[in-house]
Amino acid sequence: MKIQGNASNYDGNLPLGRPGKDNNSHEFPLRLSLDNLNKNEPSKTTESKHEEDLPENIRKLKVYIKQIKERLEMAKQELDELKERTFEDEEQKAAQIKQQWSVVNSLNLELMNAAQSLQKALEDQGITDLSVLVDVLV
Repeated sequence: MKIQGNASNYDGNLPLGRPGKDNNSHEFPLRLSLDNLNKNEPSKTTESKHEEDLPENIRKLKVYIKQIKERLEMAKQELDELKERTFEDEEQKAAQIKQQWSVVNSLNLELMNAAQSLQKALEDQGITDLSVLVDVLV
């Protein structure tokens, strides 16, 4: 809205309504209520699942993913240690690092496959809340 005249003369009151309409009308075309607003919120009871509510196969997959993550972390630590170690033979060092990279990569692949299996199991059970998947991967 454009204010005509000097801004220092503006009293802060804006006309209500639309031009050409009765500006004294305070009726709103749409009445909002808390009930209407709450209809759009997803039901947390049907969406999220607690650990004890999850089927056995999903709980086992979660444990399996956690184990893979632990093994992956150890493999990465071993790789870092190999990189820091000094070897008399640089070819031997390169071969061991390459072998450890292979272990890390295979564990990453195993982790991704397990995550896909968990996602599929969640879909099969009709669980649309993927926080179960995110929680186990983070």
